[in-house]
Amino acid sequence: RQVTSDTSTSHAPARDTLAGGVQFVDADNVADPAQNGTWEHPWDLVNEGLAAGTKVYVRDAATVYTENVVLNQGVTLWGSGCLLVGNGGRTFGNGIYPILNRNIAGPTIWIQGNGVTVGGLQLTHTGPAAGGFVDPLTGFDFSEAAIYGFNRTDVGVYCNRIVPGNGASFGLLLTANDGLPNFDGWVEGNDFTGLGRSGAYILAVHAVPGVGGFSVTGSGNYSGNGLATAASGFAAQAVGFGSVDIAVEDLIANGNSGNGVSLGGLASGDVDILIRNVTADGNLQGGGIFAGATSTAGDATIVLDPCSANGNFDFGVDLMAVAFGDAYVAVQGLNANNTSSGGGLQVLSQSTGPGVAAALIEDVGANGNLGGDTFGVSADVRAFAGDGVLTLSRVYANGNSGSTNAFGVRALVLAGSDAIASMTDIWANGNTAPSSFGVDATVVAGNPGAGRLTLDGVSANGNMGGDTFGVNATVTAGLGGGRLSLVGVDANGNSGSTNSFGVNATVTSLSDVVLLLTDVGANGNTAPSSFGLNATAVAGPTGDGVLAMNGVDANSNSGGDTFGVNATLVVGGNGVLSLVDVDANSNAGSTNSFGVNATLTAGGFAVGTLSDISANANSAPSTFGVNATVVAGTGDGRLALDGVDANGNTGGDTFGVNAMLAAGGGDGVLTLNRVNANSNA
Repeated sequence: RQVTSDTSTSHAPARDTLAGGVQFVDADNVADPAQNGTWEHPWDLVNEGLAAGTKVYVRDAATVYTENVVLNQGVTLWGSGCLLVGNGGRTFGNGIYPILNRNIAGPTIWIQGNGVTVGGLQLTHTGPAAGGFVDPLTGFDFSEAAIYGFNRTDVGVYCNRIVPGNGASFGLLLTANDGLPNFDGWVEGNDFTGLGRSGAYILAVHAVPGVGGFSVTGSGNYSGNGLATAASGFAAQAVGFGSVDIAVEDLIANGNSGNGVSLGGLASGDVDILIRNVTADGNLQGGGIFAGATSTAGDATIVLDPCSANGNFDFGVDLMAVAFGDAYVAVQGLNANNTSSGGGLQVLSQSTGPGVAAALIEDVGANGNLGGDTFGVSADVRAFAGDGVLTLSRVYANGNSGSTNAFGVRALVLAGSDAIASMTDIWANGNTAPSSFGVDATVVAGNPGAGRLTLDGVSANGNMGGDTFGVNATVTAGLGGGRLSLVGVDANGNSGSTNSFGVNATVTSLSDVVLLLTDVGANGNTAPSSFGLNATAVAGPTGDGVLAMNGVDANSNSGGDTFGVNATLVVGGNGVLSLVDVDANSNAGSTNSFGVNATLTAGGFAVGTLSDISANANSAPSTFGVNATVVAGTGDGRLALDGVDANGNTGGDTFGVNAMLAAGGGDGVLTLNRVNANSNA
């Protein structure tokens, strides 16, 4: 016959063929004098069946099976609670669980051999009080466990049930140390709820590292646990193995007092963790899902898709992959909203050796999270010697608030070589804190690495705090050059009690720099020091640079020193500054106010172009509609203004247009065409 679990995983032995020699048990058959373990004359005790064979099938009965059960080498114990298909296609099981309860101190089921399978049973634990049974690894009294095993492998626990009020602290407790080189376990389709500690707790520790492998799969329902002390719903952790492979799929872990799901692996070789279709909502003193993968010599990988981790006390999801080789974290589909004291999603991917560190985050909702330092999404990629790569797309991180800092999306790539980040279709609005960021993205490349950061389709409006940024984007690069591109970015209505930036974009490099801003809205930002758009690019001693804007709106910003657009390019080599189709009207400051302030300083030639600029009705004690400065070093200098409106600006010292060109070793040409600068007062 075959036992088939109800999980979607395909790890053996999810199907266990039981051919012949099956012993049947029915507690209601106690009066049968001809008991022989057949279907017609079953034993009435589970232990009678186990004494007669290694394949035991337990029928549902009106009578509770009151006995402690020991499972030795190669035993399969299956109850009628889950369907079983036998030889010839005959089915057994009706969905009614036989109830097994201990009658002496100790676990209800004690696994004392390898290759054991137990399934289809309802377990209770209301017998004698705990005491005298100490797990060698954890120190827990394992008589508190419904199912327990120490240093046993090839263990399958399928489709069992434990209901609240059962008396147990652990649904399943499996531990192992150096006495077990390899650990394999399948914990699938169980319903372990309402326990004093964990629904399922699996822990294996090797004091001598780098030996054997650890493999665990999990599915089922592990909710409402930790009634006596903070504990996880489902936990699987391995330390010191040669490799670790953990996969949880189709699993529910809601309302536990600790983490919903806690997974960890430390190995000398590869560590792989898969989390798929997991729900971990409303866990009280911990987070929804925690997973840590650490490899001292190999690779570490964590993949999560799609999952839910809403309304947890601490974090929604916390994932950490650290490896000497490559480190990779992928999140593809997650809801992690409304945590009480932490963030929605936190990711760390780190290579401590020559490897690559990478993270992929897409289709994530992380809204309305609360705490001290609070984030919707925080992604941290660090590669000590290799490349670092981060991709975020379709991320919603709105309405997060913190008592210290609040980030809608925080992204960091720090690499010894190239550092590359891409952020597409990001929503990070209405975040509040003393220091508040809609999007904070930082890329730092080592020398001679290149730094690249692209933001495309970002909404970061209405963020509030002390220092407040709609979008803060920074690239620092080595001799490989730095490039920062913002396309389709809205950062409007941000306000701060100290500083406020709609968009703050900075790129610096030991070599060349490129800063591109296209279709950017940065209107109505307010603070004592306020910028609609602040763009800065600084190249190395011989590096060239380009700073180009096309289609920028930066109107109605207000504060002390106020800028609609502030653009600065400083290069040791040649520089090109271009502003096209820029609106920077009605900016007001109590000290200084600039519609557009553009500065280019180059060691070689310098070319500045401002076309189709509107900078009207700006006001302050010192006011400029357009202030443009180009300084060339050894080369020629060019400054051209074409199609500029700078009317109705008012203040103490007031300029409609102020244009200055200085050329050192070469020629200088300053051109103004189609410029209107009327009614400035």
